[in-house]
Amino acid sequence: MKFLLPVAVLLSSIVIVNAQSPTPQRKPVVIQLTPRFSPAHTFNHPVKGIQVFLANGDTSRLGFAQTGILNSLRDALPDKPMQQYLEEYVSKAYSNQYKPNGNTLLLVIKYFRIGERSGVAAEKAFVRVKADAFGSADNISWQFTAAIDTVLEQNGLDVTKNHNLNIEEALDLLIATADNGMLRATKYTFDEVKKKELHLYDAPAYTAASFKQGVYMSYNEFIMNEPSITLFRPSINNGTAIIYAIHDDGTETVINNPWGMCFKDQLFKYHKRFYIPFIREGRAFLFNMYYGLSERNNAITTNGAKYGMMAPFITDPALKKDPMSVSVFPYIRGLLPDATTIDPFSGELMF
Repeated sequence: MKFLLPVAVLLSSIVIVNAQSPTPQRKPVVIQLTPRFSPAHTFNHPVKGIQVFLANGDTSRLGFAQTGILNSLRDALPDKPMQQYLEEYVSKAYSNQYKPNGNTLLLVIKYFRIGERSGVAAEKAFVRVKADAFGSADNISWQFTAAIDTVLEQNGLDVTKNHNLNIEEALDLLIATADNGMLRATKYTFDEVKKKELHLYDAPAYTAASFKQGVYMSYNEFIMNEPSITLFRPSINNGTAIIYAIHDDGTETVINNPWGMCFKDQLFKYHKRFYIPFIREGRAFLFNMYYGLSERNNAITTNGAKYGMMAPFITDPALKKDPMSVSVFPYIRGLLPDATTIDPFSGELMF
């Protein structure tokens, strides 16, 4: 990734990517994991093996990277299927410490994603890992031992080349947390763990064939596909995106702080006075300007011209400077990650 271009490129891309002819498929960035010569963590308790279970929404990609002088966005992919990708790293990095009399650790990956951000003279790489850890003496009953949800960051001049180090550090931190956790009394079968960790994706937003048109006042309304306001009118006034509720007598009032809306079959997240179009892909929700990178759905191109009026015509200088940053992690200072998706746990912008 190279240094920052004017943010107008990002703003215009929300509409331009959708309105142009299909974007030529760009070669993805492939990230390999190569364990360090010495392990980052030495087990404090005997461990006979580590298993990985994927409960995250997007299991096909690690996130998005930016490459070249123009900061071209590309899919960031593992060099093998995600399950194998994580299991092979864990095995190579830690199997020489396994003991036959130890417990098996189960790492349930709930969110695992990388991101990048360019500044004037520096770059940052980010990785978020959210996971639960369980332990078992017999591989039949499992007990919760620890949870982790953190973002690690790395500064540099070309951070795209160093994502592997950031990912490895996050996995090492997860394993250390699992090793040092205390087993809880409640025991689960593996199927019970699986059902518990995947329950989020039983919600209608992930299973419904279509979304009901309306305004979602909360993330829960969106997840349940039950907009509380169904008579409405979106508009952009003086550079500010506004949604009006239409009442039975024909009068209109401004809807304050909506979460988002489904308008003419297109989903939008309402954020900082503008609309961000997004789409469901499997068990993830991606903002359209990222989804269109590899032509996974040509329908977006058709929708682009139709919804071009929803462009983020922003006049506020503060929003122009930082329109779509992930700001929910207070310990991240300086450059913040660019938002590419919606956090499945909170509905906030996430990378």
